[in-house]
Amino acid sequence: RRIVRTIAPPDDPHGWTHSVDRLRAGSYEITVRSIAYGNASTGFSSYASIGGYVLDVDVTEAPGTGTPPATEPPPTDPAQQKDSEANQLTAMSPARLLDTRRPDSPEARLKAGEEIRIRVAGSGGVPNEAVAAVLNVVAADPATNGFLSLTPCTDVSDAERTSSLNFTAGRNIANSTIATLTGNGDVCIYSSAATDIVVDVTGSIGPDGTAGLASSALRRLVDTRTGLGLPGRLGPNERVEVALAGAIAADTVAVALNMTAIGASGPGFLTLDDCGSATGTAALNYWAGENRGNNGIFALSESKTLCLENTSALDLTIDLTGEFKPGGLTFVPADPLRLLDTRGSNR
Repeated sequence: RRIVRTIAPPDDPHGWTHSVDRLRAGSYEITVRSIAYGNASTGFSSYASIGGYVLDVDVTEAPGTGTPPATEPPPTDPAQQKDSEANQLTAMSPARLLDTRRPDSPEARLKAGEEIRIRVAGSGGVPNEAVAAVLNVVAADPATNGFLSLTPCTDVSDAERTSSLNFTAGRNIANSTIATLTGNGDVCIYSSAATDIVVDVTGSIGPDGTAGLASSALRRLVDTRTGLGLPGRLGPNERVEVALAGAIAADTVAVALNMTAIGASGPGFLTLDDCGSATGTAALNYWAGENRGNNGIFALSESKTLCLENTSALDLTIDLTGEFKPGGLTFVPADPLRLLDTRGSNR
């Protein structure tokens, strides 16, 4: 399927029109995705609501066109099948977008019940056309137990919020998520408790992307307790390179991983990158003696390696959960939606 055009209406969608010129003869599919409009009293949010639509299509034949040309055959090279409007992944070296602990931060420590808007598209190497981003978010020294919610910047009630990260008072805890961006490339972060936050980006998704999910076979790549992938327990402030060639496809450019720190000697964090210059952006935060995991999507070096560094001695497991390569699946952005809550939700 070829995507001809993706377009969003202005703030007031009433009477909105859009024209697409010079289409070939044939059948076309129109897909509508929900957006927020107005507020709780005058409109609706995008959460679990498609809204109401009246669709009129006017077709005008261009003068002098005659018989339409034959449809071009699809390209045979999978790497060329990505349409200019298909949303795929661009994996990147980790980059920091926000750290409220820094004195020069544009945002201060969040208060309980506060929501902030941060720019993602056009920042940290993320293209302006990105529709989503792979973000790693850390709650740093929260005052009480609570949660962070990352959503597109639309009207979302407290009852509709989904949790992107749950945290405990006084602990630095991280989680990775694919965050859908609003039309201007922003994401909104809400905190239920006072906390500092750190936001890093490891990838963007949009029409400029070149890789899609091609394999989701689960397998363990590293277990320092058995010598798999790395010879043994990692020392503090040790930077090591993990070779993945042979364990993944030759054309894989990025991987989805689950990392678990086991029996750390003290509190700290672990970084994971494509073996370029060390960035210091945390992929996993842990506490002394605990087993703590996190997931993420990471770019590989040209030789199919990853580099990691940790601040405390620990054992480590790394599990592969997905491979991204040219010609893989495209991404469909969606607003967060809760699928299950055993505490009494009807979903």
